[in-house]
Amino acid sequence: SIARSLSARSQQLLDANQEVRAQGLSNIVGAFFSGSLSAGSFTRSGLSYEAGACSPLAGVFSALWVALFAIFGASLIAHIPIPAMAGSILLIAWGLVDHRGIRALLRVSRAEFLVMALTCVATLLLELQTAIYAGVLASLFFYLKRTSQPRVQHWRDGDEDILRVGGSIFFGASHYLQVRLQRMHGARVVIEAQQINFIDYSGVEMLHQEARRLLQQDRSLTLRGARPPVVEELRKLEGAEKCPIRFED
Repeated sequence: SIARSLSARSQQLLDANQEVRAQGLSNIVGAFFSGSLSAGSFTRSGLSYEAGACSPLAGVFSALWVALFAIFGASLIAHIPIPAMAGSILLIAWGLVDHRGIRALLRVSRAEFLVMALTCVATLLLELQTAIYAGVLASLFFYLKRTSQPRVQHWRDGDEDILRVGGSIFFGASHYLQVRLQRMHGARVVIEAQQINFIDYSGVEMLHQEARRLLQQDRSLTLRGARPPVVEELRKLEGAEKCPIRFED
């Protein structure tokens, strides 16, 4: 989160994999010298950025200055009032808060703003680790809620009931789509599948069940414009020759 926040401010591209590898190697090497876990400090990183730091060497020089003060200036540091240091840290942290981004988030997505607010409150009331878990779970809840009801457009064309499905057909969305399919009364039920990029076993089984049900009623289920990986998954269940679903380009 520290690197992401600073990369947004500095217009730099963040390589999260490189960051994780660097921190992992640093902690592995530090373990051989009884070193503490290494990680970026939110306030120190913000202070370095405001001071004009442009490269990872800023962290190296920051560590060297801390070591020098700890060795030669410990007696002087002891005279600095703790409230003064706390105020400085809070002032730096407040400057790193993206107030404009928070207002934009409130306008664009109320759900994501609620996740942010919940995480903020949990951080103040609970342990940091618990607060992070709460934020992740809240974000996962809204994601599953959104993906469990994919965008579906319906219209009639003669004896065809046509559904355009936007999104993946997975276990969370299978029931919702099955209910929509069972409301169709046309002789042919056609799914415009150009926007379906993924389908799991639950989705495959559901479409096969609906295709069998429609065949018993002298009706049919057709996927139009489905991507090759989706067609391949649908044909795997019973084989290409026994697949009850029809396909059109």
